[in-house]
Amino acid sequence: MHRFLLSMMMGVAAILPAYAQSTPAATGVMTDYADLVEKLSPAVVNISTKTKPRTVVRRLSPFGEDGQNPFMGTPFEDFFQQFEQGLSQGLGDATTPPRQSLGTGVIISADGFIITNNHVIEGADEIVVKLSNSKHDFPARVVGRDEKTDLALLKINATTKLPIATLGNSSLSLESLDDGEE
Repeated sequence: MHRFLLSMMMGVAAILPAYAQSTPAATGVMTDYADLVEKLSPAVVNISTKTKPRTVVRRLSPFGEDGQNPFMGTPFEDFFQQFEQGLSQGLGDATTPPRQSLGTGVIISADGFIITNNHVIEGADEIVVKLSNSKHDFPARVVGRDEKTDLALLKINATTKLPIATLGNSSLSLESLDDGEE
């Protein structure tokens, strides 16, 4: 039994130098999630939005949003027309309540460009960005947005150089990547 333990200890001692050379610190490749969080969290921002109340015309139709009566020109036209008139009486205008939303984004350039989701900023009257390493809030403006991909690009005017997260290169083929880089 003592020989077994001694041989195990010698085996572990023999592979330790090889293990130490392959650790993230030695190779520069991050394999630990905590390392990623530590490196990238300064580039992650909090985004808050506010939307002012809006007045909207309220009208109900049994025929959907366009309100077109599919029974026009049929014997049922009068019946459904009376039904539709009864629904639309007395509804008037309505005011939507003010809204607030929260989301996150990532700084992609040191001069203040931030990528986020379109649904976070959609319809917002005011957009405010808070950096993870700062107590200051920065007003942001929408540079561009795309509903289909749910992406939006914001811009803030910061007085200092900002930390950034580097985006991957989508033009690389899978064959050009090393194991573990997919």
